[in-house]
Amino acid sequence: MADLQRNPALRRQTESSPEPLPLKGFLPDFVSAAVLPELMRSYGLDRSWLIRNTPTITERDIILFCDLVNSGDEHFMMAALSALRSQGVTSRQLLLDLLTHVAQELGRRWTTDETDFSSVTIALGHLQHLRRAVAQFDEPSFLPSGPPRRALLSATPGEQHDFGLMIVDHFMHLAGWDVRTCPNASTDELISLVSRNSFEIAGLSLSGELYLMSLERLVSTIRRVSKNSNIGILVGGALFVERPELALLIGADGTAQNGQEAVKQAERIALSKASASEQLME
Repeated sequence: MADLQRNPALRRQTESSPEPLPLKGFLPDFVSAAVLPELMRSYGLDRSWLIRNTPTITERDIILFCDLVNSGDEHFMMAALSALRSQGVTSRQLLLDLLTHVAQELGRRWTTDETDFSSVTIALGHLQHLRRAVAQFDEPSFLPSGPPRRALLSATPGEQHDFGLMIVDHFMHLAGWDVRTCPNASTDELISLVSRNSFEIAGLSLSGELYLMSLERLVSTIRRVSKNSNIGILVGGALFVERPELALLIGADGTAQNGQEAVKQAERIALSKASASEQLME
């Protein structure tokens, strides 16, 4: 699908245009009734975008939000986000089906030289702002009856993509985990953390093959020096989405396709490690 572009002719339309949008009482109060019509005129959006049959994320939404985070127009970004929320799109859908795919599309544009590194970096900053806004919609699903399990999350040292890592952080917090997230930690810092603190899970992300060997060495070192000798290691990121078999080949216990699946995998791995430990003690 071609990128949606601002339409100067549509921007010049007046408020007397036919079929005004039914905005009153439709969007949250903090979104001005003037912002959404201007957003729709500027990006050539018709009424079908605002009023859809089912609350789902479409390819058009992904391209729109790519353009919005590139533009940096906060009012338009929040208006579009609120419009989707008001149509019944859940925070889970916004995080996994929209913002995650926007991050992937921005990465694709960078790797194909459609945009430069500085532009992508600025756009990802705006995307992180949207992620934090969406995260405020959620409340923890339950309060753990005992001490919460602990997880350490980090990008592989040298890796510059951490958006997916922050999505995992969000879902693990919602599930009651005590999460320590260090997106820019060095190898020495990670080794120090796992040797001084007992974590049930270490989650590491990687987007490409450049640091795969480094990640393999890091996995081995974490197992060797960890204060918790039964620590589970979960890996994720674009590389493992495309090639999930690499997770076991580098010595990890599993991988996950998205933040919500990462919670399930972390629970599975932690339970398996705890069960194995109990059997050894019997």
